[in-house]
Amino acid sequence: MNILIVEDEPLAATHLQRMLYTYDPSIFFYPVLDTIRGTVSWLQTNPSPDLILMDIRLADGLSFSIFEDVPLEVPIIFTTAYDSFTIQAFKVNSVDYLLKPISYEDLSRAMDKFKRIHQKTVVPTLDLKALKQAIQSPSHHFKKRFLVKKADHLHAVPTSEILYFYAEDKVTFFIQAQGIRYLVEYTLQEIGEQISPEDFFRINRKYMIRFESIEKMVSLSARKIQLYLKHSSDSEIYVSRDRIADFKVWLGQ
Repeated sequence: MNILIVEDEPLAATHLQRMLYTYDPSIFFYPVLDTIRGTVSWLQTNPSPDLILMDIRLADGLSFSIFEDVPLEVPIIFTTAYDSFTIQAFKVNSVDYLLKPISYEDLSRAMDKFKRIHQKTVVPTLDLKALKQAIQSPSHHFKKRFLVKKADHLHAVPTSEILYFYAEDKVTFFIQAQGIRYLVEYTLQEIGEQISPEDFFRINRKYMIRFESIEKMVSLSARKIQLYLKHSSDSEIYVSRDRIADFKVWLGQ
C-alpha cells in the first residue's frame, strides 16, 4: 500500500508514519508534503497513491482547495483540530476524519474502514461545497452565551467575554474578562463541542483558553511551553506535549 501524508507539522507527520508502520509494516510512504502548492505540483507529476492522509489546515490555506486544481479519485483520511460536530457535514464524503491529537485506535479504525471501501473498489467523492461550508462558516453552530448562577442571580455571559475554562476537582469553571469566576454545568469536552476552535484552544486536560487570556508565554524547551493566564494564581500551566504543534498553528492563524 502506497500512502501520501500531507501535513505541515513535522512531528505530527512522523507520529502518523510511526503509527501506520505499526498498523502495517509493508506500507510505503511517499515524501511528506506540507503545502497546498507543493501537493498540487506533486500530484500532477506522480502516480496516484492508494490513500492520502491530509491535514485540513495547512500553513498556506485549507487543503481541500487542492482538489479544485487536481481532479483526484484517491480516498482521503482527513486530520483536523476541529471538533467532531463541525465535520459532520462532510464526514460521509471521505473515508474518515481523525481529530487531533490522533490515537492509534482511531487511526486503526480509519484504516480498517479504508480497506473495506478499497476492497469493494468504491471510491468516495468529495463534496467541496460542503467542505467549505463546514470549515469556513461554522459560526452559527457555536454557543453565544453561557447561562450561569451566582448566588441567587442568573447571568447570561457572552462567550466573547470568557477568557478561559478550566476543570478543578471534577467541576468546570470559567473566568470572565473582569476576573469573575463562574461555575458552569458542562465538562471541558462538552464545552469544546460548543465553542469555536478558532477562538478557544484546549492546551491540556485542565484548561481551554482564549488567546486574550494569555499574559505571558515561556518556552522552556522545544517540547515544553509554560503559560501565565490573566486572573490566575496557577503557576504550573503547561501546554501538553502532544498539543504543542497544534497550539503554535492556532497562535499563528
